[in-house]
Amino acid sequence: MGLDMYLTKELYVSKYSNPDLRLSLKKATGEDVQTIIMEAGYWRKANAIHKWFVNNVQDGDDDCSKRSSVSTEDMKYLLGLVTEVLSDHSKAKMLLPTQAGFFYGDTEYGDWYFENLKETETILKEALKPKNRDYEYYYQSSW
Repeated sequence: MGLDMYLTKELYVSKYSNPDLRLSLKKATGEDVQTIIMEAGYWRKANAIHKWFVNNVQDGDDDCSKRSSVSTEDMKYLLGLVTEVLSDHSKAKMLLPTQAGFFYGDTEYGDWYFENLKETETILKEALKPKNRDYEYYYQSSW
């Protein structure tokens, strides 16, 4: 058990704008696929990142059944914070504080914390690439 965190990306497959893709998916699955959902990122016990998502995209409601939309602006803002903390570790407590919680993991600002930030940086840079602009992004956690 523990805090698992997911960033998913979804693509609506319209029969008008993506007819070939929709047809090939129907042939492959036997179903009329309308939405493709893929994993864009996964974290385990990255409680500072979870805290940021709760406060900034879930309106402070730490509810693991809640799936929340994440905008491009949200991702750019979080990436900016992550980049700043990675370049100056002394800003960690102020910009991306940890959060204690049952099964939330370590609250120290050590190697684990900064590895989570590096992983977050990788995830967000990939999500913000032009090739991913047609996707809708969502955050959800589980514990």
